[in-house]
Amino acid sequence: MEIELSRIGRDRLAFDDSLVNKTSLNYTKLRDTAYNGVDRMLMQSDLRDIYNSVEVIGFNATKDNGIIGKLFIQLSENTNESKLREIVKKYLHKSSYNLGGTDLYAHPVANNLDMYDFDECAAFEKSHDCSEFSHCFNLLGTYTCSCMEGFTDESE
Repeated sequence: MEIELSRIGRDRLAFDDSLVNKTSLNYTKLRDTAYNGVDRMLMQSDLRDIYNSVEVIGFNATKDNGIIGKLFIQLSENTNESKLREIVKKYLHKSSYNLGGTDLYAHPVANNLDMYDFDECAAFEKSHDCSEFSHCFNLLGTYTCSCMEGFTDESE
């Protein structure tokens, strides 16, 4: 998920180079704030029954020097991007763009919210547990493994 973050409390958020450095104080503070806000938001939304976890991947700048939060959301069931986007938009609108009752607010322009499927099979870092003797196939919201010819799956 990508979401434009607007402010913390009354303080408007603006992108700066420290948000590229994952060890900087600004990055870690915003990462923790975004994690808590999105985690609470999803636990309070219509996704609460299928929501597993969230991970903050990083931050990018908008054209006007705002901040886009990039997050990885793990769900226990397949949900297409448009349904996920509509549920999050509905929650944001009802909460006046507040994320989970925290001090963090999303930008109220709905087109600054994007959802896309994470391809576990094509990810740079291995994001699946398929054997080296199997093929990984990306599915919406998940993946599956299929044994290569001559091999059988003996895992639980």
